[in-house]
Amino acid sequence: SLKKLKEIGDIAICNQNLGEIKLAENKYDESINFNNKAIIIFKKDNDEEGLSQCYNNIGDCYRGKGNNKLALEYYIKSIAIAEKISNKETLAQAYKSVSEINQEGKKYEDALTYFQKYKYLSDTIFNAEKNNLSAKIGAEYESDKTQKEISLLQKEQDLNTREIKSKQTVQAALLGFMAVLCALLIFIFRNFKIKQKSNISLEQKNKEIEYQKLEITSSIEYSKNIQSAILPERELILELLPESFVLYQPKDIVSGDFFVCIESNEKIYLAAADCTGHGVPGALMSMIGSNILNRLIIDKNIFDPAEILNQLNKELNHSLKQNKNNTNDGMDIALCVISKSDKQLQYAGAYRPLWYFDNDEFKEIRGSRFAIGGNQTAGERNYQSHTVTLTDKMQFYIFTDGYADQFGVEGYK
Repeated sequence: SLKKLKEIGDIAICNQNLGEIKLAENKYDESINFNNKAIIIFKKDNDEEGLSQCYNNIGDCYRGKGNNKLALEYYIKSIAIAEKISNKETLAQAYKSVSEINQEGKKYEDALTYFQKYKYLSDTIFNAEKNNLSAKIGAEYESDKTQKEISLLQKEQDLNTREIKSKQTVQAALLGFMAVLCALLIFIFRNFKIKQKSNISLEQKNKEIEYQKLEITSSIEYSKNIQSAILPERELILELLPESFVLYQPKDIVSGDFFVCIESNEKIYLAAADCTGHGVPGALMSMIGSNILNRLIIDKNIFDPAEILNQLNKELNHSLKQNKNNTNDGMDIALCVISKSDKQLQYAGAYRPLWYFDNDEFKEIRGSRFAIGGNQTAGERNYQSHTVTLTDKMQFYIFTDGYADQFGVEGYK
């Protein structure tokens, strides 16, 4: 094909096809070469659809070679053109690839954003294909039904004609009997078809509902993997605090609760937080809160837990634009900073307390009586730090209210 097309000078599509074949064979450099040849012609012809697909193919090649940085540049070029011309298929491929690269690079918010774009487009493409298929099946079914009815009526007419000619003496009675019989058969047949059609429609709807449920559950399961990546590994916690445990059991796959364990500047930072909402909304809030908290501790090197909560409150309020959109989302949190060298524990909380036992005597330090985030005026919140001197026989507990305050579960109030 390439030899013939060279004679007329139209080889762009052929080069693109050869590039896709080389990509499938993992011959990335050859694929990039063919796609670049196609790009030169597509640019000359102003063929934006071809350009978008070629950029996407080159992105796949660099990703296969392990160069995610170059791959991301070509995917972004492909997305810019595909969005302009509404090329949904290419756009969905590029969104998915960019989401996976961001996930590999631990840019989880960007990964989630592009995955949601990919999911929306893939659902749109699927629904369009499903509607076209349904229309085609319906037309074929109606045509077949009509043909069968015509054939049945023709056979009945031939039978009546032969009987009329051979049995003239019983013509009136026989015609009357056949008319009643035909009416009864048609009535039964129509009822059967109506019931059959209803059953098929109901079965199809049930399948669609089940598929949608599966897709939603699959998306949430994928979101669980992203959320799990922001949580500290249990091995790290046990390494820093050997005599410790974490109870974390999300009720709805993903959770509005999260916990933090960070070692920085010879201090151990521990937090247990409960975000507004449950399931997916709560999980999104937990990712925002965890990201801000990690940045305040690691990047800004804030040591005082009360100051960390003050900054967390301001940045969450700013990130969610709560002073403009009147939303009241936020979180409750207990935060501890342990200094092993000084044998001291500093605590600050927003609605969440610190419990501890000192020589088997139970003690409680209550958190401040206002949450992190939500509608507020400047200067109305100021969190307080509390210091506890550590001894060998002390036990400390921080927690959310997720275990105790369960709704709709028998035995809980």
